[in-house]
Amino acid sequence: MPVSFERKCGPTITIGTIEGRLEIIQEGHGGALQFQIRDAMLRQKVRCSFPEELLPEVIDRFRKRLKCPRHSLSQERNAGHRIVAERIEALPR
Repeated sequence: MPVSFERKCGPTITIGTIEGRLEIIQEGHGGALQFQIRDAMLRQKVRCSFPEELLPEVIDRFRKRLKCPRHSLSQERNAGHRIVAERIEALPR
């Protein structure tokens, strides 16, 4: 499992997919869109940045289970886990 270290975000680990319930949708700093899911495996909330074109799909999945294939997961100091979501997929309830 490749690991790189970044000063401001801590370690970045490349692994599979996050699965969980979409709990929060928000506009972050500078207009960046984010959602938050509670990942079953990590047993933590994960903040996911996503592109504008995914917004309708993200809104449709609010309070529902989804999976988010990802390339990397970083742990910010005192801020939990964060990923960049390029796509999401619906999961059965």
